[in-house]
Amino acid sequence: MPTTNPPRWFSQNADKAWSEKWFLIYSPIWMTTMGLVMLLGIDESLGDVGSVILGVCVAAPFFLIPALKSPENN
Repeated sequence: MPTTNPPRWFSQNADKAWSEKWFLIYSPIWMTTMGLVMLLGIDESLGDVGSVILGVCVAAPFFLIPALKSPENN
């Protein structure tokens, strides 16, 4: 009977695994932030430009943190 590898939660590639963990950690943060903004009605007072700026600020860590952590920058 052939042996099979047990299922893995994260990639065997260390950099990819780090990114997967980062997205899992940051996802509840941005969801909570946006939920509070909507729940408290802050989105209504921001206007269109303010909403876009908020969205960019909340989304930026998804791109910036992995880019700064990339192997070329270590």
